[in-house]
Amino acid sequence: MPSPTGRRVLAHTALWPAPDTDKAVFAKMVEKVRVMVMSFLATQREDAELRFWVRTSGEVGPMRDALRLAGVSGEQQVVFRAFEAIDIVKPGSAERIDVGWVLNVQQASRLPRALDVARYMMLDAYGGIWLDADTVVLRELSPLVGLAFGYTTDWNDQSNFWQKMGVTPAPWLHGQFVNNAVIGVEREGSCLTQELLARVAEKQQTFGSYFEFGPFLFMNMTENSFHPVPGCFFEPASASEGLDPALLAPPVEELFEETAQSAQHASMLQSGMASFTYHWHNRWDEDFAPGSAFAILANDLNQRLR
Repeated sequence: MPSPTGRRVLAHTALWPAPDTDKAVFAKMVEKVRVMVMSFLATQREDAELRFWVRTSGEVGPMRDALRLAGVSGEQQVVFRAFEAIDIVKPGSAERIDVGWVLNVQQASRLPRALDVARYMMLDAYGGIWLDADTVVLRELSPLVGLAFGYTTDWNDQSNFWQKMGVTPAPWLHGQFVNNAVIGVEREGSCLTQELLARVAEKQQTFGSYFEFGPFLFMNMTENSFHPVPGCFFEPASASEGLDPALLAPPVEELFEETAQSAQHASMLQSGMASFTYHWHNRWDEDFAPGSAFAILANDLNQRLR
């Protein structure tokens, strides 16, 4: 068996704009996702693969062109796939999910829930690691290969929040919020994805809250069905007494703004000394200033991957 740092990385991501997404906003989304893809190529070994999922085969070419990867070092490591052609090759819970139901979501408010289900189906069919498109990859992901995990964080006033939403987290998670922005499974057809999809299948024709098939579903999974990895592995600290400022990530609200610390923050995001990822939490419609940490990072990645 290869060592944890010698395992081949297979990762999945997707960009599925809602039907009513403004063209200008979508252009911003593509530019931001391009940085995510470039960060993957800059940090992973040559045998790593990033599967970029669109909804239909007709969207493959336009998305590939929009991301402008031609001539980028490692471009062959990004493989575009259409979800409508997903292979459900193993018997089990995935057979109970209607692919058309996942694809034909017409309301923007329902889109996150459809993508939650889609990622479980991708992982169930092929294994690997899921990366939300609003992440930046900071370091080699191979230590996570073969691990069934989600990452946990605390929310302020979380007890009141859960009560308001009518959710009771499983006792074994000790009130932790589970984020499925980055998740992994040990293999295709894993116990984790089978349980997730079985629970989805029971209510796939209904919709509850925004988090119905994401954090809320994860927070009520069977004990030991996945490893609850501390959030610091995926959301690096942006403020901490006694921590070297060079190791501090940009606060999410400052990532796209030009500040006195922008250059330092961009350097930290490329240092390989912190978390596996940086998650910037759905700030899709925000412009990024030319001197922001995000813009500096984008420029540096373009230079490195020429």
